[in-house]
Amino acid sequence: MGHPRLAAAAVVALLTVTGAVVTAPAAADTTPVPGTLSSGVGATVALDVPVPAGLEPTRIDAQLSIESPDARDLAEVRITAGGRVAATVPARPGPVSFRVRRADVDNGVIALEMTLLAEEGATQDGRCGDFPQGLATLEEIELETEGREKAPDTIADFLPSTVREVAVAVDPLASEDLLGAALSTIAAVSSRYPAGVEVTLVPDGGPVRRPAPGDRRIRLVEGSGAVATEISRSGGVPTLTISGPAEDLSSAAAALTSPALGLADGAETTGLGATAPARAVVDTLSFTDLGAPFAHLAGYGRVEQFVRVQQDAFGGPLDGLHVSVRGTHSAVPDDVEARFDTYVNGTLLDSVALDGSDDLSIDVEVPTSLLRADNSVVLVLESTPPNGGCDAVNPAPVEVHLDSAASSVTATHGDGPGGFVAYPQAFSGHLPVVLGGAADHFEAAQDGAALVAALQREATRPLTVGIETLDAVLEDEPGAALVLYPTADETDDLGLPLDLGAEREFGTDAFTVDVSSSYAALQASRTDAGARVLTLASWNDASDQSPGASSARLVRSVAKDGWTALSGGDVLVATPRSTPTSYNSGVVGYPPEPPASATDEGDAAGPGTGVPDDSDDEDTTLTRQLVGGGIGLAFIIGLFLMIAKVASNRRRDAA
Repeated sequence: MGHPRLAAAAVVALLTVTGAVVTAPAAADTTPVPGTLSSGVGATVALDVPVPAGLEPTRIDAQLSIESPDARDLAEVRITAGGRVAATVPARPGPVSFRVRRADVDNGVIALEMTLLAEEGATQDGRCGDFPQGLATLEEIELETEGREKAPDTIADFLPSTVREVAVAVDPLASEDLLGAALSTIAAVSSRYPAGVEVTLVPDGGPVRRPAPGDRRIRLVEGSGAVATEISRSGGVPTLTISGPAEDLSSAAAALTSPALGLADGAETTGLGATAPARAVVDTLSFTDLGAPFAHLAGYGRVEQFVRVQQDAFGGPLDGLHVSVRGTHSAVPDDVEARFDTYVNGTLLDSVALDGSDDLSIDVEVPTSLLRADNSVVLVLESTPPNGGCDAVNPAPVEVHLDSAASSVTATHGDGPGGFVAYPQAFSGHLPVVLGGAADHFEAAQDGAALVAALQREATRPLTVGIETLDAVLEDEPGAALVLYPTADETDDLGLPLDLGAEREFGTDAFTVDVSSSYAALQASRTDAGARVLTLASWNDASDQSPGASSARLVRSVAKDGWTALSGGDVLVATPRSTPTSYNSGVVGYPPEPPASATDEGDAAGPGTGVPDDSDDEDTTLTRQLVGGGIGLAFIIGLFLMIAKVASNRRRDAA
């Protein structure tokens, strides 16, 4: 009787690589969790994992990656769930799995925290400058639950933080006004959730896949009279139906983002609506306005404070930024070295030694060439104790207290850089959409919805969306618009860097080629009148510019990797067989970037930067996986045979 237990124990030992071994319940549902956790050595980072009402959380699965110049200096990664230690795993890459329970849930979420710990005595010569470097990232996080999700009872609780996917459904033969309302709803819902929560446009009455916890559906139905709402459970998915005149449904979509939505305390209502607040042009925002109300840096070694600065927060495109940092630092003894560095988008723009006066006053100019749609200001305190020793008993560390109300970022308004980096701020809060003549309008709106969602997630406030004609975009005062699937003739006045057709000419070096293969392109351009235009177009042959496999691949890429992955270019090209690749035509306000090498991370993780996709890489990866899996399987089989042989010998000896 003991031998089977011995064999089972051996298999468990082999499979227990990280965390605790957990047996998946048969009726469990698995839900992807938006977001990741990334921790430097000694740092603790947090992420809230939403748990839908009515469900029992049982397990969290994820992938752990480690980056370090010397992984031997790193000891372990500690993960807590709801304040208790849920897993302690070696600081090595691989899958992580650990149990969670109802007691871990507080106010609808499980608070995950992760800390990367170094080996004791890992510093070289005990100097702070040699403190171990490393980054642990927990990603592809999934929550496993049991039970049945509690259906929402009111509009106020229809879109909780636990939502996993929202499908906006309209009639495939919808009018342009209704499609505009649908895209407004896509923007409104996307503004509530981070990347990873999928928001899509689907045909009403179309097939519904198997429901999962956190799924929601919003039906927009064109009708007459006041806007009316009702909540049902269609096909197992909680569904909010909003009906009324098409021109009023956009107002109902705006209500879904209103802080007053809690007043809609019912399933059936009439007159739901809200007016989107007018976008104001802002010159200066304090650190408090930018989400950094408290900034305190202290300790030996390197301590950082991050401030996110989105151009869209200032109401339009910018030509430059002025960063003003105000604060106070503690006295710095003569035998202590300390400095304060200011980085913007990874570039060091200022560095001052902390000595003498305790006043901290720094002013930094950020040129147009460094600007992005989403900018990062990183303030760094670097300090070394007496004799550089980290292990010795040292005096109190150097401290810097920033005055977040007095520290600020001031914008210089203007045209800003061109290319994809000009968006979403170029819209100044309103996104006109043109449905071109090369595609069915509903099909074009479906792909446009993915782009609207990606753009919205880089905006600071919900975008309003409206359907416009191409003539209106070209004739009105210079603004910005999204054009979906124009015909070749309709692109004549858009100033595209890459014209549609078999004869392709591109870039300042006048690269030319004639090739008949189909492709799709997303391009950022300016018209002769100065309007900025984002154009999604497809080319199959001279008579067919309708969407196809290439455009589907391109749209999926933007939806998956996010808008910021396009920074640095103005043309994204996809073919049916290649990874979408970003190009810089040289007219976007800064010189073209050199082609990335085939080993660059970007080639594996998102759109490339001028290098064709190498299909052999996938085959090689698959081969390695198969070989690795085969070796592991062979090892397990060998172990079983060995155990069986030992058992047989023992029975023979006993006989």
